[in-house]
Amino acid sequence: MEQSKSAVRSLLDLPVRERETAEVKVTRLNLIVKVRELPYDRLNKLRGMEDSDLQYLMESAVEPKFRDKAWYKGRMNCPTPIEAMKKLFREGEVRAILHKCDELNGYGYGAVVPLSPDERELSEDELQARAIGAALEELEKN
Repeated sequence: MEQSKSAVRSLLDLPVRERETAEVKVTRLNLIVKVRELPYDRLNKLRGMEDSDLQYLMESAVEPKFRDKAWYKGRMNCPTPIEAMKKLFREGEVRAILHKCDELNGYGYGAVVPLSPDERELSEDELQARAIGAALEELEKN
């Protein structure tokens, strides 16, 4: 019963936060793309769509705005933003950008780690201190 109260308390103590963003540079184009994490439901809807990688990129991109008609119709002479993105990017560039999107959406290394039997016995403060230490260690690697 005590463990259950502790788990509920930890959920109630979680801060409400804004969606994370990151910037990546496509070196060949000298283009900086700002991406953000997507809501859970939107990310799930993208699975299985035609051109799902480009759809994922377009949905994640904050800047530049790939849906801007002046860009995809006027500049790129394409009927849709997806067709313009196919002309603009190489497949490897799309995958590299999406790698950062994946990290923002919780698919990165170390996003979830199993607890060892010793860690299950630790207090919430000790677990939080270890989590912060692990996060700092990961940041130092990157």
